[in-house]
Amino acid sequence: MLTRRYRPEDCAALAKLFYDTVHTVNSAHYTKEQLDVWATKDIDLDKWNKSFLINTTFVVEVNSQVENRQTYWNKY
Repeated sequence: MLTRRYRPEDCAALAKLFYDTVHTVNSAHYTKEQLDVWATKDIDLDKWNKSFLINTTFVVEVNSQVENRQTYWNKY
């Protein structure tokens, strides 16, 4: 396991991880319609990337695969 600073090339993997997590972990408690609103496939990667870059974001890799992230919001 490796924890490191976020890099722009991580963005697509983090968006997929978010979508997959919402639609898998929460599927027993929410309808498909609710999940689709919460985590849509049309994530604005440019907006996400900018947010990760202006805040302090760490990525966790396992076997060279992005598995998690932690963001510390600098505005607060």
